[in-house]
Amino acid sequence: MKNGVQMIKKIWGKPSSKVAFISGLENMYCRDVKGGVGCENWVAALGADSINFESINQDIAKYELVVVNVTAYLKVIHRIRKHGYQGKIIGKCERWIGEWQRNINELHDYIQQLQLCDALICNDNDKELYFYQSITSRPVYCINNSYRSFVYNKIPTKQSDPKVIGLGVGGIGVSRNVIQNLIVFKQLLKRNNIISGKMLGVQKIQLTKGFVNQLGLDKFVTLQPWNSRIEFLKKLSNVGIMLHMNHNITTGRVQMDCANLKIPIVCPNTTDVWKECYSKFYNIDPFDYKRAILVCERIIKDNSYRQEIVNTAYEQIKKFEYKHFKKRLGDIIRREGYKVIGN
Repeated sequence: MKNGVQMIKKIWGKPSSKVAFISGLENMYCRDVKGGVGCENWVAALGADSINFESINQDIAKYELVVVNVTAYLKVIHRIRKHGYQGKIIGKCERWIGEWQRNINELHDYIQQLQLCDALICNDNDKELYFYQSITSRPVYCINNSYRSFVYNKIPTKQSDPKVIGLGVGGIGVSRNVIQNLIVFKQLLKRNNIISGKMLGVQKIQLTKGFVNQLGLDKFVTLQPWNSRIEFLKKLSNVGIMLHMNHNITTGRVQMDCANLKIPIVCPNTTDVWKECYSKFYNIDPFDYKRAILVCERIIKDNSYRQEIVNTAYEQIKKFEYKHFKKRLGDIIRREGYKVIGN
């Protein structure tokens, strides 16, 4: 998360706002933030001070409202109250609901954290809304993720070779299931497609590299880690297709990036970005390898289909611009009885 906050002036110790946003971000004053994604946009829209989980102290009692990125791992709500904060706590629901099928003990802890909040905000889709309304008794609001368009202005859009395929974000052993991408890629090779692959944002590099070798893909796939968001976007702009078969229900950040950079993406039907930008062209289950293969092949071979996808997505993604997110978040906070001054 540090990648998106390099331009933000850091000051801590004396609150600069009436609102605190608590997450894994660094401590900083973010009201004049110039860009960012994810949590950084929450901080900017709230006009909040950003406080790291580990930095909570008695200064938290000086705020009028606390918004917290809730996780199952940290007893963060208890720590906020322990240091004297008596006001309302709004929880940003962070975890992907698909994870809980295999982490039932963590779900128990997570529900306890959510119940200690006064209200909750989740991603704007029916799956998350019903999930959080069912596991808690708190009011649940929905909001879309957002992006800052100026970030993409630094990256020239270009029509890269569609035979150069981006293979998701992450690496073996992390929550995004890049194994799906490698399986689809290998099947494309077996169908005599002349392609190369680039794995972006690789974590656990040696483990991932070993798995690529086990699949016999070491001559076709390169690992391309990155250290900043701009570096990631530059690497992304060099692929002709992004294959992102993430089975988790997420906000669709990679889909947003591809839509803004006019890169066709083949992704499952698990995000709101897919629904708005790509559902006209395909509907793929996260484990539907055959359909993913066929869509990739059509994008490789049919330029008019490729252009229709990127042009449609480029227009539809405007629904996720920051200004819409800021308005919706402000409406929610005001409904809970607080005035918000963001930017």
